[in-house]
Amino acid sequence: MKDKLEELTEYLDRAYGIDYWSDDAIDYARALVNQLGVEQWDALSAGWNAKDIEWQVRLAEAVFGCESPRRVDLLLAMLRSEVMDVAVAAAKSLEASDDVWAPDPSMRSLLQYLHDRAKEEDKYIFEILLAKISD
Repeated sequence: MKDKLEELTEYLDRAYGIDYWSDDAIDYARALVNQLGVEQWDALSAGWNAKDIEWQVRLAEAVFGCESPRRVDLLLAMLRSEVMDVAVAAAKSLEASDDVWAPDPSMRSLLQYLHDRAKEEDKYIFEILLAKISD
């Protein structure tokens, strides 16, 4: 029998059309993330960046709906990814988690760096996060 991390890993590996992912599949991925135990979170935190880029992006999107406080640490690690698609997905999930997280001044240079590297259509997410920094 698979544990929830194995199930999540396989689920995020599947090919999804963008509409199916955003309308349906993401909800099940979020449910799986919510069922992860401590050891599974440890393994996920240690190994997410070894997966392909689409998997990482889907993980960042799925983690948004998670109730675990560990989601913020994972998303912050993903925000530091050299892959802009992953960093953007993490930034969107962090911004949507504003009830439990807000960027602090120490993040200004990272967010500005990501803003400067982002595609024009993705710059807004970093502008929102930069605006939330209180000095």
